[in-house]
Amino acid sequence: MRRKKIEPGNVRTIILVAMLILIFTACQEEPELRSEVFQVPATATFLRSDSSDTPSDPLIIELEAIGIAPGTRLRMRTLGEFINSPSGARRNDAIGVFSSSMQLLGISERSRVVDAIDAGENRVTDNTFENNHITDIEEDFRIDEERMEIVVPTNAQYLFVGNADSKQADNSETSQGFRVEISY
Repeated sequence: MRRKKIEPGNVRTIILVAMLILIFTACQEEPELRSEVFQVPATATFLRSDSSDTPSDPLIIELEAIGIAPGTRLRMRTLGEFINSPSGARRNDAIGVFSSSMQLLGISERSRVVDAIDAGENRVTDNTFENNHITDIEEDFRIDEERMEIVVPTNAQYLFVGNADSKQADNSETSQGFRVEISY
């Protein structure tokens, strides 16, 4: 087998092509992500609650206002935690649901987010603490301290964020607070 001799002009061409490939690859790297952090009140939920409970409204983020459009890939995680019982037990998980409107029904309604849009893997939620009412909806998804990814569905204009606790009245804030970080 005879080896073919590489001519000096061919070496320059090979080096030039290799440099172009490196430059192209560097330009294809993921751009720096923009991140927003939002405070989530310890009693915030969009889930059904017992009539004796005292939930606050969930965090409602207008997606377009922060530059997020349908089709955008979001990376989300929780930061901090909240106290979810008189014993001082703490939680660091949240739930989210996309919607085409800001309409939120009263706490006795199972599907409080009127125009909820299914996205991601459904988070199965516990029944209410006092009366054992079903709270689970098909459209919600889990957000916790491990970064998760989700694509904003078609027609989504809002993201509702709250906790999945079965009782809100005994929840309280920690000194560090409970937040959700959204990167896009």
